[in-house]
Amino acid sequence: MLEDAIVDDYVIKLKTEYNYLRNLYKLSPIPAHYWKFSKLRPANFPQIKIAQLVSVLQGFQALFSEVIIESDKSKLFKYFKVNVSEYWKTHYVFGKPVDKTSSGFGKTLFESIVINTLAPFIFKYFKDMPDSNNGINHYSILSGIKPENNRHIRIWKKLGFEPHDAFSSQALLHLKKYYCDKRNCLTCQIGHNIMQQISKI
Repeated sequence: MLEDAIVDDYVIKLKTEYNYLRNLYKLSPIPAHYWKFSKLRPANFPQIKIAQLVSVLQGFQALFSEVIIESDKSKLFKYFKVNVSEYWKTHYVFGKPVDKTSSGFGKTLFESIVINTLAPFIFKYFKDMPDSNNGINHYSILSGIKPENNRHIRIWKKLGFEPHDAFSSQALLHLKKYYCDKRNCLTCQIGHNIMQQISKI
């Protein structure tokens, strides 16, 4: 993104630092067309997401240890209540200032990160550790988050399955991906029960 960026003082500084690191570590830039902007709100532009990630990592060098130890969602949120740099408070893209951006971590974004990143990561981490069930306990963090609302979950609701939390909605998404989409009805407990009822008619 830096190669085609509108040049201002911030971009010049980033380019100088990146070129140094690029030569030092033999880095290759990600092709510009990999970054997606279409149908995205400005607050979801790649630059903003990168700035948010940097602010989290910069503020919590021991983030990995903190996340592994902490399983309470409300306490975890404090690690993401950070501010992006001053530049990204007034920019969505390089070189085009705006009055103010929506660049902070909101509750919806935080819960999405917990559902799709933190909970699976913590579960996998502890699952690979011998004689540990902590991953199971940490995975229960999803029970304190409201269920997702997407087209797949809405289809489940029409079929009479009403998820009560993110744990339930993730389970339904898993069923769809690994059973419904692959037509593995006979190896799915729900599908198996339905087939048994049909056979009795």
